[in-house]
Amino acid sequence: EKLVMVTAYDFPSSRLARGAGVDIVLVGDSIGNCRLGLPDTVGVTMDDMLSATKAARRGLDAPALGMGMGGVEGAPKPVLVGDMPFGSYLLEADALRNAAA
Repeated sequence: EKLVMVTAYDFPSSRLARGAGVDIVLVGDSIGNCRLGLPDTVGVTMDDMLSATKAARRGLDAPALGMGMGGVEGAPKPVLVGDMPFGSYLLEADALRNAAA
């Protein structure tokens, strides 16, 4: 069975993704070069990722949008996956602490 996954960095994007019936929403470290104006993903911090992931979670928890626009009525809430940014997992203690955040 195929799964549908999209990237969302904020409340409105993840809310629309839920309404579209996607299976997985990824908050990627690509937020660095897509939204934060960084040249690449290396400068993305755990704080950046946590802020974006929390916003995406709020969007998934809100009532779904898109029901009148071809949305999937009664679809289960998507799984939310957040990237761990570069360098946040190099030491075991850091990896465990940041993964639990």
